[in-house]
Amino acid sequence: MGDARSDLAAPGPERQAELRSVYEANLSGDRLCCVGIRLRSPGEALWIAQALGAPGVHDLSGADGSGLSFASLDLSGVIFVEATLAEATFAQARLAGAIFFKANLRAANFDGANLRDSVLDNADLRAVSAMRADLRNASLFGANLSGANFEGAALDADTDLRDALRDGATRIPGV
Repeated sequence: MGDARSDLAAPGPERQAELRSVYEANLSGDRLCCVGIRLRSPGEALWIAQALGAPGVHDLSGADGSGLSFASLDLSGVIFVEATLAEATFAQARLAGAIFFKANLRAANFDGANLRDSVLDNADLRAVSAMRADLRNASLFGANLSGANFEGAALDADTDLRDALRDGATRIPGV
């Protein structure tokens, strides 16, 4: 039996109905679409992003995917506004244009991930590892980078680190 934290299978029909019900109730109640949804696997996240919501919009705002492994997945443009993804693994993932506004990403692993053009404004990135990640043109405005490790990461003049909180343990190349 595989590890559910990295299972890419779509949820079964009963779980799909449960997820759809919470998603629709959140939207009708003017809440973030995935508030109250504790993702059991990356497969559930992919199913929600592809099956629910408006066509072409992959929204997981408010979801809790803490500890899950999204390693090497293509999550480009996915919306994770105020999502809880603490200790999740995004190593080698394609996250170009993803939105992590106010997300809890504490101790997540982004090693080698493509975060180009992504938005991590006001996100909790404490103790994150993003070694060799591509952060060109990414916005980390107001993010908490305390203890984060960005060694070998690609940043450029358009990487926005304004008002980002750093401490003595924060490692950012060229900054």
